[in-house]
Amino acid sequence: MPVDGFHYKLLPIQNPYGYDHFVRQNARGVDVNRNFDCGWADLPDHQDVSVPWDYNYKGARPASEPETQIIQALIQRYRPRCVLDLHTAHYILLLSHRGDLERMHALHREIGERLNDRFLTQRPYGGPYQQVNMEQVRRYEQPQPYLFQYAAEQGAPIACLVELSGNRDDTHALVMNTDTVVTICVSAINQARRLEA
Repeated sequence: MPVDGFHYKLLPIQNPYGYDHFVRQNARGVDVNRNFDCGWADLPDHQDVSVPWDYNYKGARPASEPETQIIQALIQRYRPRCVLDLHTAHYILLLSHRGDLERMHALHREIGERLNDRFLTQRPYGGPYQQVNMEQVRRYEQPQPYLFQYAAEQGAPIACLVELSGNRDDTHALVMNTDTVVTICVSAINQARRLEA
């Protein structure tokens, strides 16, 4: 099936300040990944005092941050068929609380097939070695204020968060990580194409 008519938007960094300063918060101390206008009020607040720079501080209100507002506006404008939100922690695919669950599971299977026995890496924080194959998958049952959940709320049939291993030690440009991201994106494009079939 040709890819004519598809439009791709790549946002290499959701939080430029955090990237530049090696922190999870933006310049105002907000964890942008917990600031989206989707289930924001229901997100548990585990801090004793919810203030800027606390570990998971979600902001003063939904979409209070300019980074969040820009991304939400792009989703509203383009109404994507598929949204992948790439993070670093460990290899797991997190599925949104709504959307085309069959297609998201098909994406998980395709990623596993494409990555089968290609790479071996150590789990973060000195853990055991593992295959880079996205075996773990979990689905959110309730909306959360994350980018991929917001995209699902706005109608994206395929919306997933992909946890990879990598950039904590300046390893984000390794061939393995680049190849893994490309493989996941190709799989997502294939599944989005099947939505149109």
